[in-house]
Amino acid sequence: MKIRHTVLRLLILISVFIIGGLSSYAASNYSATELLSKKPYADPDGYFLIIPPADWKIQEYPGDPRGKVAFLGPERNVDVRVLARAADYKNVDEMILAFKQIERNYGINTNIKKITLNGKEAVERNFIFKDLRILYIDFLIAGVKHNLAYNAPPSIYKKYLPIAKASLDTYMPKVRETSAEKVTEHHVAKCIRLARLMILQNNYSAADELVNEGLALSPSNPELLILKKQIKDRN
Repeated sequence: MKIRHTVLRLLILISVFIIGGLSSYAASNYSATELLSKKPYADPDGYFLIIPPADWKIQEYPGDPRGKVAFLGPERNVDVRVLARAADYKNVDEMILAFKQIERNYGINTNIKKITLNGKEAVERNFIFKDLRILYIDFLIAGVKHNLAYNAPPSIYKKYLPIAKASLDTYMPKVRETSAEKVTEHHVAKCIRLARLMILQNNYSAADELVNEGLALSPSNPELLILKKQIKDRN
């Protein structure tokens, strides 16, 4: 068991060294690393590797063209998530403008802050929204936007923060070629996800805008057409 822990620590330190580490979030207490899985998770679409918390349930999204996974914790609404997609903006400043628009749309302050990741600019957001405390870290590599997230109810956010940090510290993006087609495909997937969220929140006007945005890029997309019908039937 001691040997396994030593190997796991070495693997984690190598991963952090390769990507430069999440410098703002390097785990000061390495005991948290012993709560990680012994097996790294490899994204089926080839966008990243990460070592998840041990015994947290893995939730995959096989119908989503993006690199996407969630690791669900032992308590409700506790999770670590990763989303990697072809970027529809060129640099961090454009990404920040998009985040500020999200703030205006939802009327919240996400505490946008630039940080340094692997010698490059990245963006941290840390905020409370709908009874969850959310930590986001976003960065761009070779035309791909990587979003790392930790979510938990505010009352237990600190309880699982060390293990979440330890897991996020092992994140290793993999360089993949992107294309205009990939950007379009991933943007459509984003429209579908957000439209479904808006429907759940009974915000059919926003859902319709998102569906129309997706249909402008992919007019015959069956999922968008189903959502369009759902919205029409509600009105």
